[in-house]
Amino acid sequence: MSHTIQDRTATRFLARNFLPNSGVISRHARGNKGRWIALPLLFLGAGLMLVQPCASAPFEFEVTGSLGTPRLDHTATLLPNGKVLVVGGDFLFGVLASAELYDPASGTWKPTGSLVTGRTHHTATLLPNGKVLVAGGFDGVGHNRTSVELYNPATGTWSETGSLATGRTSHTATLLPSGKVLIAAGENFINDVGALKSSELYDVGLDFESTWQPEIASAHLSSGRRFRLLTGSLFQGVSQASGGNTQDSSTNYPIVQLRSIDNSQVAVFPVDPLNGWSDTSFVSASVINLPLGPALVTVFTNGIPSASRYLVVTQRQQ
Repeated sequence: MSHTIQDRTATRFLARNFLPNSGVISRHARGNKGRWIALPLLFLGAGLMLVQPCASAPFEFEVTGSLGTPRLDHTATLLPNGKVLVVGGDFLFGVLASAELYDPASGTWKPTGSLVTGRTHHTATLLPNGKVLVAGGFDGVGHNRTSVELYNPATGTWSETGSLATGRTSHTATLLPSGKVLIAAGENFINDVGALKSSELYDVGLDFESTWQPEIASAHLSSGRRFRLLTGSLFQGVSQASGGNTQDSSTNYPIVQLRSIDNSQVAVFPVDPLNGWSDTSFVSASVINLPLGPALVTVFTNGIPSASRYLVVTQRQQ
């Protein structure tokens, strides 16, 4: 299915009964009923297509905000706050270092911090700590990037981190349950290497002892949109330190996060006030608008993430 947008106008594409569960028109994204989602596959020029189920015609278009700069071969990442981060890409005058944020609440774009190094055909991966890892790509003048950068949504800034062993473009980047990122294959035609078969692992490097890391043994998501029981170890962490004031500000409160594999939509589960939690179990309160389909659940205690556990959210559970 192909559409062409000649200007910088962004478009909302409304769909119903296009695919089962209403809301999936790309293998790269899945949406919940009544929620807007961004589809990286459908970024064309400086336009953005958004999807929402509707009860009218199967195909409708509605204009939304335009990017500040037209671009192609960029990346688009859904952030935990619901905004979409668009990074880099190509334009008439060369490779871009700029980045923009789309706010679905207002339908508008605004610039955010620029990459240290402009690039296109790179990858962007949302990490468990909420930062975005941009790796590799092409600089437009004959070099495959080895540099890697981290975007901090809290400050809107980029910082350089460890470099790839091999410069590569058009590769893949996959977040593993361990929190590491697998960078695989791609190409390096500039150095006459051609298609690559090598791969590399990026370690987020949160600087904690492995013995401090919480572990998930089982995760049972009920039809009430809650974790009926999450079992494991170190859910109370290794420290119950407070902020030093008269109020209890314990840092050992576990944060349970569910992240969609399809579109990186995030849901955070608060603890059930009646059942609470222990070092080996956690029962959550209900959460609305869970992302359907394959997902990863992660427990954070003392700011330390567990290895993620895979599960599938069904329509019944949502």
